[in-house]
Amino acid sequence: MKLLPLVPAMLAALLLGGCIAPTADDENAADSAEEDLTSAFKYTCHADYGSNKTKILDLTVGKTTAKAVAADPGELSLPLKYSYVPDYKPNKPAYQNKAKYKFDDGSGHVTVVLVDKAMRTGGEKLSGGAHGGKVIIEGPGVSKGLVPLFCYR
Repeated sequence: MKLLPLVPAMLAALLLGGCIAPTADDENAADSAEEDLTSAFKYTCHADYGSNKTKILDLTVGKTTAKAVAADPGELSLPLKYSYVPDYKPNKPAYQNKAKYKFDDGSGHVTVVLVDKAMRTGGEKLSGGAHGGKVIIEGPGVSKGLVPLFCYR
């Protein structure tokens, strides 16, 4: 049988099969994903219910922090800066696609901002060319403890 001369070539193929050089597209995709998480994206947010589309806040979402600035601080009293919680494990099915940022004032009062995960990298593409997603803010400075928002940029 003449398989013996093919053995070194087959062995080399097996050993080097996973060592294919990345293409320019692979490298660009990796660079793009890394850039997205090192950038911050500023969104305008309004209520995610009813017909009132009044701006409630501006939300800037970055890799490790989020920043919320209420349009009317008298209506919505929020901390300014939130820290990303990388090990967040949602306990509600509706929160499975959310990333969590939180602010703890040190006295047990925690305010949480849950954003669609895609918002960390620029948001889902929306009709009309905008990008964004849904946000939930929970905490002591929020009316009724929770406010659902729709945010876009």
